[in-house]
Amino acid sequence: MRPFCRNRRKEQGRACRSAWAALLAAAALSACDSQRQVVPVASSDLASRALALESSNAPTAPLAPPPPVLEPGPATERLRAKSTELTQLGPQDAWAGESLPLGAPLDGEAEPAIGAGLNELVLAAVQANIPSRTARVQTAVMAEQLVQAEAAFDMLFTANGQVSRQDQPAVSVVTPSGPIDFTGNGTDVAAFGAGVQQLLSTGGTWSLSTEATRTKKLPLDSFTPNPSWQSTVTLGLDQPLLRGFGPDVALAQVKLAQNASTQSQLEFRKSLLDLVKRVEETYWRLASARQRVAAAQWLLAEGVSVRDLLEKRRGIDATDADHAEAVSVVEQRAADLVRARLDANVLTDQLKLMVESPAFPISDGCRIVPTDPPVREAVVVGLRESIVSALERNPAVLQSLLKVDAGDIQLTVAENGTLPQLDLSAEVALQGLDGGLGSSYQEVADADFVNWLVGATLAQPIGNRGPESQYRESRLQRAQAALGYRRAVDQAVTDIRMAMRQVSAGEELVGRTTTLRLAAAESMRALASYEENLAELSPEFLQLKFQRQQSMASAHMQAYNARVDLEVALASLRTAMGTGLDSYGITVESGPGPLGDVDPGLAPILTVQD
Repeated sequence: MRPFCRNRRKEQGRACRSAWAALLAAAALSACDSQRQVVPVASSDLASRALALESSNAPTAPLAPPPPVLEPGPATERLRAKSTELTQLGPQDAWAGESLPLGAPLDGEAEPAIGAGLNELVLAAVQANIPSRTARVQTAVMAEQLVQAEAAFDMLFTANGQVSRQDQPAVSVVTPSGPIDFTGNGTDVAAFGAGVQQLLSTGGTWSLSTEATRTKKLPLDSFTPNPSWQSTVTLGLDQPLLRGFGPDVALAQVKLAQNASTQSQLEFRKSLLDLVKRVEETYWRLASARQRVAAAQWLLAEGVSVRDLLEKRRGIDATDADHAEAVSVVEQRAADLVRARLDANVLTDQLKLMVESPAFPISDGCRIVPTDPPVREAVVVGLRESIVSALERNPAVLQSLLKVDAGDIQLTVAENGTLPQLDLSAEVALQGLDGGLGSSYQEVADADFVNWLVGATLAQPIGNRGPESQYRESRLQRAQAALGYRRAVDQAVTDIRMAMRQVSAGEELVGRTTTLRLAAAESMRALASYEENLAELSPEFLQLKFQRQQSMASAHMQAYNARVDLEVALASLRTAMGTGLDSYGITVESGPGPLGDVDPGLAPILTVQD
């Protein structure tokens, strides 16, 4: 009996070694997919400088020969030929659906699972996310500030009126014939005026005003005409000739307000791009976490079956140590399942917080179930095309360029501020006086009485240290803005290159890990076929089953995570290129738009194209 057992164990040992060799060979063949290359496309003139700089900094010759490319061999082709059968083994993608249990609910009530596609969640997030709506309101605030800056050049209407009476007593005059009493002097005055004035783009201010004054003096027979109307029409101009002269200085605040308004719109777009990217990443991480739960459940179920089998064989050919080892493996897998469920629940809550949609209430215990599968197909993008898109559409690059423009405006104002203050004042007034209001204005039209005034005022700080210091400060700030723009361009180019490297590597990993999963499934299938022909099962063979199960679950997660990582890399690439909203048909337009329950006013309009 004992020699028979030894022979049987030798056969099992040889079978185990053969199975291990098959597994190692299949794992080696899993790295046999052809390497894909990124095909560059032509660039536009906008990115020529950045691309030229990249080319000038690049080495002229390769530092090392390219690595060899592993071509798929016959074993890989055989695995792919049986892919339909092998993909049915081990954990399945469909197990992570709405029926996947994620532990007991917090409030004891059922937590419904709601299937949602990525497009649905992204569109809901850009409409309802509170930080996004806050940035949207800020654009409306900056638009109002622009209106306020432009309103400084609106025409100003003025009007005034005044009525007064003066009644002065007079002293008596003593004459030889006796005292003479005077009744006193009195004056009734009613003055009315109106005018307009406006700030000019040259920095000056022009004004046109008129004033009519009715005067009635007592005694009436002492003056003529009495009462009288005196009318005046005045045209004036105050114009700086040096400091403060010209549209570059006069319109500086309007230009800065326009710059700030555009920056706020870009900030809003940037917040949307970041939001879309975070929603995409969390969506795919949640899909991966649910796959991990499904794989952990499968591992636990398989482990329990092996543990129960060892329990039955205790005292036959399984020792207490073998059974304890099986219990340890099962408990470890149960702990892994608890952790996987925790991760899935946490990611669900994070995704609901990002979306903040009534369809997925945060206070409710509903769970979001991703329904979109991650990509499998190859993705080819162009490096130069991506860089051009980033320079033209990346909000961070455009914002830094606007800061350079703002620095130019402030530098122009500061340079003008170093000039002396020389202001010109000119005024011409036409007057008329008659007994009636109309006749007095007729005299104004006749221009019989013309008054004019021309003057100039000069002021200059001795040493001019303050304006000169402000000018130097503006130059330094302009230099800072230029460096910030260069940094933003470099960062955008770096983000593009890093994202493209991730896409390229992710594309290759999808093929490699897909073959890896097929190899792991083939190894499990071979072991199951071998198990059917065994007369008895040894503890060593059951331990081997534990290892194959773990390898199968690991290969499944690697294959799925490779597709998830490719999706995340593509999201990062779209964000760096500034095209993350275009993928969902979302456009941001300037103009009036409702702000919902935040505040009725003006804000960019979000348009979603079907």
